[in-house]
Amino acid sequence: MKTWQSFILGLLVGLILSASGFLLFQNRRTVPVGVAESTATIQYSQDEKANSQLLNINTANLKELDALPGIGQEKAQNILDFRTKFGNFHSKEDLLYVPGIGKSVFEQIKDHIFVE
Repeated sequence: MKTWQSFILGLLVGLILSASGFLLFQNRRTVPVGVAESTATIQYSQDEKANSQLLNINTANLKELDALPGIGQEKAQNILDFRTKFGNFHSKEDLLYVPGIGKSVFEQIKDHIFVE
């Protein structure tokens, strides 16, 4: 009789573990291949929401750049031209390479911008 009880107990334990493993697996969130980058973007987007007043200089348009302190339409166009020619900025400080953006202008805008 003990063999029968051990068998039933083992069967029940196995069923419980299988069911709990199945439930755990069902609640697991899987990420498709190639989506890891968008996960990082989601994290950046949350940071961006926290800093909603900041302007991403890699996606900003002429009007948005023009609205920055110390940036007029000409400097805004220089930023767009630079971005088109050399690609996205890797840091805020990369703006110092843009014609017309010197240290004084950069100091005025550095707290209003970010790079993503």
